[in-house]
Amino acid sequence: MNAFTSADTLQKQLPERLLSSSDFESRAEMHEFLDANFPLNEGSHRDVRQYLIYYQNLLAILHSGRCVGLTFAGQFADYEGHKESPSSITLNNGHTQIELEL
Repeated sequence: MNAFTSADTLQKQLPERLLSSSDFESRAEMHEFLDANFPLNEGSHRDVRQYLIYYQNLLAILHSGRCVGLTFAGQFADYEGHKESPSSITLNNGHTQIELEL
C-alpha cells in the first residue's frame, strides 16, 4: 500500500463475490454462469475446447476451430501455468471474481 492507497480504496477494488469452478453443481451450470457474466464475443463457454493466453488476452478455441476472446477483454485477470495450456484462469467483472481450474 502506498501513500495514495487507503484501506478503504483497497476494499472497494475487491469483488463482492469470489467463486471457483468447484462452487458449481455441474459444468452446465458453470458454463451458463460464465456466458451470463463473462461472455465470449462469439459462441458459448460450453463450446470451448481450450483456453490459452496470447500476450495479455484470454483466447478460447471453440470445437468448431474458431478462436474467440471475451466480449470485454478486461475481464481477464490472471492465469497460472503455461500460456499455451493454463492450469487455471481468473476472470473478474468488478462484482464477481472466479478462478477456473482447467
